[in-house]
Amino acid sequence: MIPQPGSTHPAHATSGGKLLLSRMTPEQVCALYPREELPSVTPDTLVSRSALLAELQEIRSLGHALSRGESVRGMNTVAVPLAGSSWRDRLALMASAPADRGNDAALAHLAGELRSSAALLETD
Repeated sequence: MIPQPGSTHPAHATSGGKLLLSRMTPEQVCALYPREELPSVTPDTLVSRSALLAELQEIRSLGHALSRGESVRGMNTVAVPLAGSSWRDRLALMASAPADRGNDAALAHLAGELRSSAALLETD
C-alpha cells in the first residue's frame, strides 16, 4: 500500500490526473487515449475510455476527483483544482488515505478541506 518514491502512473489512474483530464474537452482526452482499452495499474483501475469519459463528466459536476485504489492498492485519494491563470490551471491539490479510513464520505470531507487550502493559494 506504499507508493514508491519517483514512480509515475497514467493520468486515468490517479485522482490528480483525472482532475486535470476533466479540464480538457472529450476530443482532447480521446486524442490522448486513442484506444478504447486503457492500461490497468491495479484491478480497480478504469480500463475503458468510455468509462473514463463518463467519470470525467462526473468530476466536472462535483468539482473534485476520486481514485479508489486505482493507482495504489489499498489507497484512496481525492484531488481538487488549484485555480488561477496560465500554468496554475494545470495544477491539482491531492490528499490520500488508506482505503479502510478513506471511504467516500471521508474523501468528500477531504475535498472540502483541500478547497479551503486551494483558496488560500489563489492569486489575483
